[in-house]
Amino acid sequence: MSDSNFDLLGSLINAQSTKDSLMQSVLMSLSSCDRVVVFEGHTDYQVYDEWLKHDEIYKSSEHICAKGKSQLIELYKHSKDICHSDIINGCKFFVDQDYDLDSYNDNCIATLECYSVENFLVNDFSIESVLKDEFQLDARRLHERKKILNQFREDLSVFNELAKGACLPLFVMHNVDGKALFYKRISDLIIIEYGNVRLSHDALEKIPEIQNTLNANELKEYFSNLPYIRCIRGKYHFEFVKKWLESLRGLINGTGFMNLARVTKDPAQMEMRRFASATPVPAQLVNSALLAEY
Repeated sequence: MSDSNFDLLGSLINAQSTKDSLMQSVLMSLSSCDRVVVFEGHTDYQVYDEWLKHDEIYKSSEHICAKGKSQLIELYKHSKDICHSDIINGCKFFVDQDYDLDSYNDNCIATLECYSVENFLVNDFSIESVLKDEFQLDARRLHERKKILNQFREDLSVFNELAKGACLPLFVMHNVDGKALFYKRISDLIIIEYGNVRLSHDALEKIPEIQNTLNANELKEYFSNLPYIRCIRGKYHFEFVKKWLESLRGLINGTGFMNLARVTKDPAQMEMRRFASATPVPAQLVNSALLAEY
């Protein structure tokens, strides 16, 4: 392929991520349906679809998955700026907070109060559901299930503290420099094992240093008061729960842990929708009038 064709292909790919491309998709959809719900991406859709599947207005709406938060926010702002009534009245947007300081909440957009939807999926309800189903711990294994759940809470507490410290520089860099180089895997810094969550031997070498400036110090103070679901990148929380379940499975299958039966299901293959199906709908969505205002 020639350089000119490469340039053309790159331009076409970039064009798909613009607000104009999303706007065209939304307007085309509104020409054949009354309501469109726009999510940041396909992974977000899995989760929201579980949480909203019993909502009558949502069930009668169509959805579109954007190419990320920035594309969605740009279309939202543009539609408000030009008072585009078709989009304002017929479209609802759902976004994550990420490490941004600004959030958007009005009659056509909601910013979920977490880094991303994955943060909400790590909870007692989803873990207990997996233990009952994929790990087959029914009433006859209630005692063992309770012990495992208690260990999950302890391990999650340790992970949260370690991950919060590792994520602090990412938050500061995002808000000072406008970008941050995220860790590809949090398990490169934090070893996630059942009953033994700890920093890797070289973790401190991988955590970036924060420049001691007034702005950085103010951001550090702000970050220290945020809950874990805002501090820790959602991808890292989801990685924790899958790694933790993999470790538990390995103990059961490899050592006969608690004399439990072998687990055939691989936690690494579990999708976000699986955990969302057992996760209580966040209060922010339960109490939101966003869909009711269609």
